[in-house]
Amino acid sequence: MVNVARACSGVLLLLGGCFAHCRPPDGCARTETRCVGNVAQICDANAYWTVLADCNLVSAQSAERFVCEFVDEETDEGRVTGHTCMPASQTQDGGSR
Repeated sequence: MVNVARACSGVLLLLGGCFAHCRPPDGCARTETRCVGNVAQICDANAYWTVLADCNLVSAQSAERFVCEFVDEETDEGRVTGHTCMPASQTQDGGSR
């Protein structure tokens, strides 16, 4: 009886995993970014939005509040363009949204 229960639970996990990823793609363009609330997301190679950074978690691990913002700037390593977590004190509106 125990072996049957294990076999059934394995099949259910397999089916559950399949259905979780069997949804249609979100239709986003690869490497496109966005903010959903205070979470930065990036579009993966399969056209699904995935979490890039949760700014609330970043805030909880630092001494400053972080907010999800769009950045477009030149750095020593090259151009950085997209949505990411930024310290609220360094945003255009001070993170007031």
